[in-house]
Amino acid sequence: HMMNPPVGYKAAEDVATATAARVAAIKNENVSADDKAELKYKAEDVRVRAIYAQAVPLFRENKYPEVIARLAPALQDIQANGPANKDGLGDAAAIAAKKLDDFRRDRVIVLALQARVKEGAVDKAGDMFELLKKLGGSGNAVAQALEQLARAVRPQVEALRKEGKNAEADALVKGVGTLLDKVVADPTITPMAVFTLGKALKEVGNYEKALELFNKLPVPPADDLAKSPNALEGDKRVAVLLYRGSRLELARAYRLAKKFPEAEKVMADAMGTPEKKGYAFG
Repeated sequence: HMMNPPVGYKAAEDVATATAARVAAIKNENVSADDKAELKYKAEDVRVRAIYAQAVPLFRENKYPEVIARLAPALQDIQANGPANKDGLGDAAAIAAKKLDDFRRDRVIVLALQARVKEGAVDKAGDMFELLKKLGGSGNAVAQALEQLARAVRPQVEALRKEGKNAEADALVKGVGTLLDKVVADPTITPMAVFTLGKALKEVGNYEKALELFNKLPVPPADDLAKSPNALEGDKRVAVLLYRGSRLELARAYRLAKKFPEAEKVMADAMGTPEKKGYAFG
């Protein structure tokens, strides 16, 4: 059924739902609890993918309330039950559960976020953060999901500007920026997540906010920064790589914001001089 779009998607959903019911009704003692769990999550994975496949055309047709309505069963299940991949599952069941959770987090919730942003319901889009957390999404995972959202929104913004619909484009950028602000305000957010969100803001053209985030990232100790990352280990290596990457993104954001002197200063500081070499010298 999934290979017969679009009419096959609803049929696939119905078959998957029926299959899950049959799995739940199995009484055969030769079928272990782990085997039942694996079958359950595989059936649910097909059901959720079928639901998602029905929602995507609605999104392309700008039917955003209908997108949310179609995704509602999957979203409500996340709200009620949290992640499928819980402690105590056997290996095969855990793999199936993780696959389901990954798809729901990276596709279903991101599509719902996009629909909420497009319809201007930023307050309701914020509810999706709680669903991401229910799926075990750390601050980094949430940031990655929003970076994916920003990448999806960018061509929409560009298309609106080409059509002369600057007010709509600005509203879309502002909506995404509002969502990102909520995540940045989370006290548990990590520097890596801040970096990811900065890139997401740059993607949608919110350069000023991106600059603010890139400039917030901590500067490693001078001794560490002067060394090659390959000469460092663990957290020290991660901190240096993150800082170097953030300075490059900072320079790019300054250029995109047409702040060329600031961009040149960032690069000059990284290069240093022959007498006082920076980390990017040579």
